[in-house]
Amino acid sequence: MVRPRHPAIKYKPVFQKLGTSQTIIGLIHMILAVISTILSPSLSSYCAIAIGVLYLSTGLVASSTSRSPTNCNVTGGMILAILSILASGGTTALYICIFILMGESPRVASATEIGLLIGGFTLNAIELLLAIVHSVYCCKGGCICCRKQQHYRPQPTTNVAVIIIQQSSAELHKIDKTMLWHCQL
Repeated sequence: MVRPRHPAIKYKPVFQKLGTSQTIIGLIHMILAVISTILSPSLSSYCAIAIGVLYLSTGLVASSTSRSPTNCNVTGGMILAILSILASGGTTALYICIFILMGESPRVASATEIGLLIGGFTLNAIELLLAIVHSVYCCKGGCICCRKQQHYRPQPTTNVAVIIIQQSSAELHKIDKTMLWHCQL
């Protein structure tokens, strides 16, 4: 049995590039989060590790979609990309707030802290853009929620009787009484 081609097959190169980029960003994000956790353990650094895992997972699903697109990995990629949009958008906004607060604070941040903040901000901003592109291509590639679905609508019996009657008045005598009875329902 020959399986029909999935609509996302035409976007295989895009999914491959997105998958590679998001996987690398996820790994770098996790490395920066681990370094941040070692330097000063806090809840935010543990959350950064979890966000890195989310970015990594999104990239791996995009790579899977590039190899063999299916409804499952296209829809899963769309869901993970939307979660990545929310996480990276929120995290990018938090980094902007941190930069504003750092400018008003009398405490001088170390070069390592500033480097980690700039690196985290940059990675999250890039991931935000990549996740938006990923979700768009999942939608274009045939995500179930975006496809036009064709529904079978059976025609009522009355239309069949009308068509038969309109074909020829000579054939009218051939119509069975039961069919006429169905037309009256």
